[in-house]
Amino acid sequence: MNEPLLALRGLAATVTTAGGRARAVEGVDLDLERGGALALVGESGSGKTLTALSITNLAPAGVAYTGSVRFDGVEMLGLAERELERRRGRAIGTVFQDTGAALDPLRRVADQIAEPAVHHLGLDVATARQHALAALGRLAVPDPARVARAFPHELSGGMRQRATLALALACSPRLLVLDEPTSALDPSSAAAVLALVHELRVESGLALLLVTHDLGLVAAHADRVAVMYAGRVVEEGPARAVLERPAHPYTLGLLRSLPARAARGDKLGAIPGAPPSLDARPSGCAFRTRCPLARAQCEHRPPLEAVGEDRRSACWFAHEVPAP
Repeated sequence: MNEPLLALRGLAATVTTAGGRARAVEGVDLDLERGGALALVGESGSGKTLTALSITNLAPAGVAYTGSVRFDGVEMLGLAERELERRRGRAIGTVFQDTGAALDPLRRVADQIAEPAVHHLGLDVATARQHALAALGRLAVPDPARVARAFPHELSGGMRQRATLALALACSPRLLVLDEPTSALDPSSAAAVLALVHELRVESGLALLLVTHDLGLVAAHADRVAVMYAGRVVEEGPARAVLERPAHPYTLGLLRSLPARAARGDKLGAIPGAPPSLDARPSGCAFRTRCPLARAQCEHRPPLEAVGEDRRSACWFAHEVPAP
């Protein structure tokens, strides 16, 4: 059996808080197949971004990982910085939510996109700039020569996001990590950017890890989805099956709060309360203080286990979760 392109086993992340050290991510086991698309979904603070950052060790200072992160057969945790640098940008491209942080405001867009081609592919500067221009053209950027000459502040949010995507794809990576890639974009720009990503996946067999709070994006762009809450995966399976019939009350709450429900006349739901802080997570099931199905058994932590073909849920009462 072929090894997945990306395999997480027992992944945990510990961070420093006002109360000391705390687990922000715990016990994450996930696979992403070659050419597949996996979405990590959850509210802010669920641990999805820290999980994604473990792949290239780009987490903020003070975050410590344990467990295993294997990419293309190589263990990434504990890998020497030089070896990580060889894979960042070359084998793994990343598009962050904040394009302002991803792009250097003092350098022209073409120079920034060209840099990884010089570093990883060994191209000379002139050839790399032509490579950058071609990358912008592949992303359907109007007047790519103008955009290439521009500084980031001279571009719209949607155009900066495309430039960031061109930077991430400059060396034809095998995995693209998109961390909340559309949160700063208007709906039309967001749809255009993700449509381009889809086309590239079809053409090149690119694998996609999509980090988002938007289940609407999951339905359109992911094969599988892992729902995270309070640092743990609470549901995982094929995207269509999970979205049509969730097996965890938290997933159900997310689905019932989608704005699309209001557009078709359904009543919008809201998950009561707020996610627990790192310093004050309840014992047992962390979602039990917000859950309509909670009862005494939920004071014991439920394992993430099979609840049907190719699906897992961490809920004692997964089979009682109603349809959205």
